Amino acid sequence: MSPLTMLAAVFTPGTPKPTISMESIAVPIPSRNEVLLKGEVVDVGEDVSKEYYSDGSIWAVHGPNACGHCGQCRRGHDNRCVGNRLQFGLGRGGGYAEYIAVPASSLVKIPEGVPVEIAAVVTDAVLTPYHALKTLGNVRASDRVLVIGLGGLGLNGIQVAKSLGGFVVGADINTSKFDLAKQLGVDQCIDSTDQKAMDALGGFDVVVDFVGINATFQLGIKMLKSGGRHISVGLSGKEFSFNSKALLIQEGSFQVAYWGTSWELREVLDLVAAGKIKPQVEVKPLSEVIQCLEALREGKVLARQVVVP
Repeated sequence: MSPLTMLAAVFTPGTPKPTISMESIAVPIPSRNEVLLKGEVVDVGEDVSKEYYSDGSIWAVHGPNACGHCGQCRRGHDNRCVGNRLQFGLGRGGGYAEYIAVPASSLVKIPEGVPVEIAAVVTDAVLTPYHALKTLGNVRASDRVLVIGLGGLGLNGIQVAKSLGGFVVGADINTSKFDLAKQLGVDQCIDSTDQKAMDALGGFDVVVDFVGINATFQLGIKMLKSGGRHISVGLSGKEFSFNSKALLIQEGSFQVAYWGTSWELREVLDLVAAGKIKPQVEVKPLSEVIQCLEALREGKVLARQVVVP
C-alpha cells in the first residue's frame, strides 16, 4: 500500500521570478484508467489490467499525454495532440516526485536490459532528436548531417544520425564537448564561431539546430545544400529571421520539431536495448533536484541528469 504523502519539487509561478521548493504533498490516487508509478508499477485503477500492468513492472511515460481521439492522434501524430493540453511536467504534475499517476495509454513497455534511469532520458532527450532526424529530417545512408549544439540532446542526436547511416559533423562554441562527441561516434567536430572552417565544410543534406537562437538558425540555413532540410529543436530564442530568397532558390525546407510519437518511443527504446544508442546519464537523488536544475541553468551538466526517489 502506498503512503499518503510524498516528496516532490513544486513549481510556483510569481514575480520577479518563479520558485521551486521541495515539499511534502499527497500521493496521487490513480483514477479508473491510470497506473501509479514509483519507478515501477505500484498500483492501478479499476479499469486497468493488473495482469498486464503487474506490480514491479517498469514502463516509460510518453510525455505528451495524448488523448488518442483527436485528428492528430488518429493520424499517428500523438506528439501533436490537440485534445489534451495537460502534458506531464507542462500543465500536469511531472516526474520530480516520488510517485506519478499516468493514464495506461501513455505508457510504453521498457525492453529487457534497459535500466529505468536510461529509459527516463530516452523519453525526451533521445526521443526528440530521433523524431527530428528520422521522421522530419529523413536522414538516410551517406547523408551529410550537421548537429548544432552538443548538449544533452545534441550528443544523442549524433548517435541517432549515425544509427541512420549519416556522416555527422558536430558544431559548438564549447570545444570541451568535443571529446565526448567523438567517443559517441561523431565524424568531425568544429568550433561554430570559426567561420572560415565552417565555410570549408560545404553544404549539408540535414541540419538540426539544438540551440535555437537566431545566430545558430542563420548558421544552419547557410550550411544547407540545395534541397537540404533544416530542423529546429532548440527553444533558446523567441524570433528567427532568414533570407527567404536564398532558401527558395535552394528549394530547401525548414521545420520545427516537438517531442516525438509514442510509436517512435518504442522504436528508440529498442535501439537503446540493441546498444545502437547509449545515452549519457548522471543519476542524482530526488532531494537534489533543485541543485540539478541550477547546474543545468549554469551550463555545468554535460549530458543529462536523472533524479530518482
